[in-house]
Amino acid sequence: MARKYDLGITDRDRVFIGEDVTVRCQLVIADATTGEDSVEGDISSNAYRMVIKKSREEATALITLATGAGITFGNGDTSKGELAGNNTVLLIALADTETEKILSEGLYVYDIWRTDAGFEGVAAFGNIFFMDSVSLPPEV
Repeated sequence: MARKYDLGITDRDRVFIGEDVTVRCQLVIADATTGEDSVEGDISSNAYRMVIKKSREEATALITLATGAGITFGNGDTSKGELAGNNTVLLIALADTETEKILSEGLYVYDIWRTDAGFEGVAAFGNIFFMDSVSLPPEV
């Protein structure tokens, strides 16, 4: 079962248009007996794809990332409110060239699919808020 994760929604986790940012998404499952969350296990051998759109009805994705091309794996970090576990977190690197594709501040939608043959399905979904900055990013 897919779990909803909203990204960039609170003041402490904003995602700005034009910035390089890595967001974390830990795939957890609810224990059928206790209802407690537990890690899905080491997910580093799985393949994933993330798509971001302005709305679910949009035909064209604004940003598409995949394992090895923007999506890597990390360990659960309890200091970030995650459950401990090796390779249980998707690290989603949004490059400035990706976030610049967002043309206006606002709420967007995304989903993350597991794309391994025989295991295809939504792993996570939710909203992501992209915010305009006060100044332009520095020229490099």
